[in-house]
Amino acid sequence: MLADRLETYLVERIKAAYEQTDVASVASSVTDADGTFEDARRELDAAEQEVERFAADPTAAELLGETAWAAALRTRAERTEAARVALREHVESSRAPEIIIRSIELLDDLSPEELTGVLQGVFQFIRVTRGRGPLTGRVELAFHGEASSGVSPLENSA
Repeated sequence: MLADRLETYLVERIKAAYEQTDVASVASSVTDADGTFEDARRELDAAEQEVERFAADPTAAELLGETAWAAALRTRAERTEAARVALREHVESSRAPEIIIRSIELLDDLSPEELTGVLQGVFQFIRVTRGRGPLTGRVELAFHGEASSGVSPLENSA
């Protein structure tokens, strides 16, 4: 399964970085003391669902007319992008360094939920291009603190 291969590949990259840097922590975490992260997450989810629902409605364009329908869809897409930016800004502003990998060998024993948290804390972004063959040539990633390439930050991709 591709997801399992990708997880294994990402864990290998974390281990390699951990060994190369001799740093006690290669991760950071997001704190959400006031619940604003969850609020921002819910807003993004709602905006994405609304865009999908509106775009898939077969009668919306007919009832509104093509121009009004396109404008309404654009408004919903802009709301989604604004929510995505707000969530990204919240994550980046509340990210604090934390040692969450006490023993690198423990990565192999994490549950899927725990691994997701580690991957989100470690990687700024992960992008996998379509294709077959080894993941090495198809996966682009950056650890937090590395220069960004303009790719959207990681959001529950694990």
